[in-house]
Amino acid sequence: MPSFIRRRDLLVQLGAVSAGLLLPQGALSQGAVLEDLAAQIPEWMREFHVVGAAVAVVRGGKREWRGDFGWRSLYPRAPVEPSTIFEAASLSKPVFAYALLTLAAEGKFDLDRPLTGFMPQPFSSRVPKLMASEVPADPRLARITPRMVLSHSTGFPNWGRGKPLALQSEPGEKFGYSGEGYVYLQNVVEHVTGESLDDLVRARVFTPLRMPDSSFVWRADYDARAAIGYDRLGPKEKDKPKQALAAATLHTTAADFARFLSAILYPSAAGLDANWIEKMLSPQTKIDASLSWGLGWGLEERPPGRAFWQWGDNGEFKAFAMGSREEGTALIVLTNSALGLRLCRKIVEQVLPGPHPALAFGMLDYS
Repeated sequence: MPSFIRRRDLLVQLGAVSAGLLLPQGALSQGAVLEDLAAQIPEWMREFHVVGAAVAVVRGGKREWRGDFGWRSLYPRAPVEPSTIFEAASLSKPVFAYALLTLAAEGKFDLDRPLTGFMPQPFSSRVPKLMASEVPADPRLARITPRMVLSHSTGFPNWGRGKPLALQSEPGEKFGYSGEGYVYLQNVVEHVTGESLDDLVRARVFTPLRMPDSSFVWRADYDARAAIGYDRLGPKEKDKPKQALAAATLHTTAADFARFLSAILYPSAAGLDANWIEKMLSPQTKIDASLSWGLGWGLEERPPGRAFWQWGDNGEFKAFAMGSREEGTALIVLTNSALGLRLCRKIVEQVLPGPHPALAFGMLDYS
């Protein structure tokens, strides 16, 4: 089918559905914002050519609102539903960081011990097409710590893309976003615990926080409900990861990720150590006057206070999460479209109005 016909059909079909919207009793009495949001999202989706989206807003420690819009698949046609599975991409990172911090809270992992002290040999690639095939010997590797990985100051590039993984700056010297660093740390954690990443995160995050639909590896039950990704030319073949990557392979629903956000907003209610969440949301690596990185989360300084955030970009899957503990509000947006970050930006501005330095972060691809 010619690409221009597929794009025309996509726009027509986007206008035909806003599926499965759920509004808890009395939610709109707290303001007209969410009512407006429900009406505006389908319009924005048509404007930005977004095929499907799932959105959830958390306030007061519980999910206040959820909306499911558009299509998880156009051919065959299937709407986004509450059970639809999306790739969360880099939203994997704060989930992995949270699991690691539970180990640190139990005294089982030292955030400031160099990674070579846990596992002398650097990792080798698990996904040769994406990551570096080897890590050359470099004495500076002995200075890289888990804290540097979680706050993106290892000096590693984002991805090696098949090239030797050389340090681009001194460890701990400055901010440098790196998925490779997270995979290095994942290898160390698996070595120390003797557990696979998915088993570890399931035991320490998914099960206690009641996230039954989330996984870092592909599950058989996803085949019938996973969203298909779309770029400007149409659908892309769905990646079904057999190996977990701490930086990128989380698959989840909006409802599941909303429970994770609720735990970050109100850790004591989730049975968590609030002191460790404070550490997670404390600046570790400064980017500029308004932006920094904590342990797994990006941080922005804005009135009325600090917000935490992370975006996801797996090409045709785009996602965004943000929360403010001062405002007691967080949101998650999952999309299956290459231009999905444009929709995410609109929703963030509606739910958490005001200036957002994070939305101008240079790595966010709105194009």
